[in-house]
Amino acid sequence: MSFGQYLLFTFLGLSLVMVVSLAPQRLMQLLAYALGNAACALAGLAAVNLLGGGMGLYLPINGLTLSCGAAMGLPGVAALAVLAAI
Repeated sequence: MSFGQYLLFTFLGLSLVMVVSLAPQRLMQLLAYALGNAACALAGLAAVNLLGGGMGLYLPINGLTLSCGAAMGLPGVAALAVLAAI
């Protein structure tokens, strides 16, 4: 097993322990917050693709761009658009 796989499994295991140890109400709040951020990121990515299509600006909507947008919010989507334009 490579070091990267070992690190990934360790991270996933610790994440699972953290999720199980949280109270169910707190877990639902965290899940709702994460889904709300993902929905905003999806809307931002779709807006960039619709408005930037005439200028040749395109951001693929996949797991990586969606998770970056969800973690960083709309400023993160704007940063991804700037990086794609370069």
